Amino acid sequence: MSPGVVKMQKMLLSSLIVQTFVHGMMLGVPNILFIYTIYFGSNFEVGAYVSFICLTFHGFLSTIAMIIFTKPIQNGISEIFHFVVEKLLKVGRCKSSYVSE
Repeated sequence: MSPGVVKMQKMLLSSLIVQTFVHGMMLGVPNILFIYTIYFGSNFEVGAYVSFICLTFHGFLSTIAMIIFTKPIQNGISEIFHFVVEKLLKVGRCKSSYVSE
């Protein structure tokens, strides 16, 4: 394999490890708290709120981790962002020159 392919595979593997850790923490901790509550009858209300927040935001955090740790996705998002900003600036310049006349 070429060095570029090996580098890409290492990057994707590190991204996968981080995403696995995010899912493990954001889904594992609430499930452990729920199982603990069922077996021991705890009324740990803050734990229920934390569990709910973890379950709610695990997809968002996984997406953020994917964007941060995967270079091709970063490049694609930055390209889209630059395109949108460029279009907005062109529209802004056209409107401002039209108004000033």
